Amino acid sequence: KLVLLYDPASNQWSKIGLMPKPRHHHRTVYLNDFLYLIGGCHPELTKEGKMIPLKSCFSFNLTTKEWKKLPEMRNARMYHGVAALKGNIYVVGGKRENDK
Repeated sequence: KLVLLYDPASNQWSKIGLMPKPRHHHRTVYLNDFLYLIGGCHPELTKEGKMIPLKSCFSFNLTTKEWKKLPEMRNARMYHGVAALKGNIYVVGGKRENDK
């Protein structure tokens, strides 16, 4: 759940916050002084021994250090790609719950 900041000038890591919920296989992208946390899996949620992807998304304001819950994606995703381009965030590929 820990969010760390790396400062190359000082070669130091510092704690800047905690994620609202633990997750892995998520993606994070930077856009306009915000970090966007997209999809992934909860480490303790499984179905028949398989990981369950999440639809949930959050933004982290780098100035105020506050999280905000965003609207969910249409499809849950893990192992996906993300990119920020011209003010938009694109989510591409990945796996859904049925391994597609």
